[in-house]
Amino acid sequence: MVSVVYLLIISTAGTKLEWYDAPLYPFLAVLVAVVIRKIFTLFSDRQISGIPDRRLFLPFLFLLFVFFFPYQGMLSKVYKPRETNQEQEYYMISHFLQDAVKGDRSVKGHILCYEGYNAHLKYYTDRLNQQQQQVMLKDTNGLAVGDLVICSQYFTREYIKKKFISEETGSYYNVTIYRIDGIRSKED
Repeated sequence: MVSVVYLLIISTAGTKLEWYDAPLYPFLAVLVAVVIRKIFTLFSDRQISGIPDRRLFLPFLFLLFVFFFPYQGMLSKVYKPRETNQEQEYYMISHFLQDAVKGDRSVKGHILCYEGYNAHLKYYTDRLNQQQQQVMLKDTNGLAVGDLVICSQYFTREYIKKKFISEETGSYYNVTIYRIDGIRSKED
């Protein structure tokens, strides 16, 4: 009853956010556990060929069947994670900076231009600065002539192309490095 009533309440609400159903999961887990326990006891109470040693074989085979695929899915998600296309676009700048931290590429004296939430990038800029690479994290308002700019967001790249005379000096998937040579006049 609790699960049904809660589901009805959040379903009729005007605002529907994906985490509103999270308090429902423990109640649904209890329902699933009761059903699994009932099936397990039905199998364990049943005598198979009259031999007591084989009595637990069927219930544990049932449990293996129930939990194998979810467990296998969690293992592959943890040990072999795959990023979606949207995640790849968002995290590609992190992969780029991770390579720089490892020493696979040099970003010394570059400016990392990123709009919005950037905690995932702050970590890498701190690590690169500890390695004496002098990488700064700025938004588009802080850019100036002579800057070497690393950016990955589409609107940031478009802003740089529109406002500055720049040259693309490198790229890595959706990560682009620009050298800003001047400011465009209003006639351009």
